[in-house]
Amino acid sequence: MTQMIGVNKKTAAYYHVCKVFDEYAASLTAACRQGCDDCCTINVSLTSLEGFLIVEWLERSGRTDVLAPLRGQADRQRFIPRFTLNQAAESLARGEAVPEETIDPAWGACPLLNENRCPIYAVRPFACRCMISEMQCREEGSALMAPLTVAVGHVMMQYIEHIDAGGFTGNLTDVLRFMQSSDNRRRYREGEPWLGGAPFVSHRSARHLLVDPRHGRALEPILAALNAGG
Repeated sequence: MTQMIGVNKKTAAYYHVCKVFDEYAASLTAACRQGCDDCCTINVSLTSLEGFLIVEWLERSGRTDVLAPLRGQADRQRFIPRFTLNQAAESLARGEAVPEETIDPAWGACPLLNENRCPIYAVRPFACRCMISEMQCREEGSALMAPLTVAVGHVMMQYIEHIDAGGFTGNLTDVLRFMQSSDNRRRYREGEPWLGGAPFVSHRSARHLLVDPRHGRALEPILAALNAGG
């Protein structure tokens, strides 16, 4: 059983990952603008650490009403991950195929959206932060992301999973509903490891990175910056 590191240390490491990504993203030309929400679907996944931080932030801000729409989402079709990126990397390292997962944007918008705006933008999931399209999604029907940007996002999500050892990944709706419970947040804060079970998938340490050899050199300074944060 994996013992989770302290939540304060995990939080500091997570925000370091976000800082490194934001520094990388500053060099990109993004079509994303406030009110552009075509990529904001019900299919967003996030880690237990992110869910904990989002709910804690809403509690401190006195804005827990933002989560009220989640109450009616239990029966909505949405992406529920069956494996994590670190699990996928382990499978590929063993020469095994990674099963495909179905994600359909037609399942609908993120339940938290309010008048085309994200009420948790300041603490949005990393899966949202790293979605940087070169063209408006509504023009192309989907995001157009540079292959290197996709690679950088995947590596950083692997780091976040590694940081949150003992935790889990799930759909935004399910993770936030879980973390709405003050008792669940207390257990997470005190370092009780997740014991597993649907609709979540347990985290793994990052033993292999999902890096295309063509991006190896470009990723070197980013990996160095991540490691510099401990």
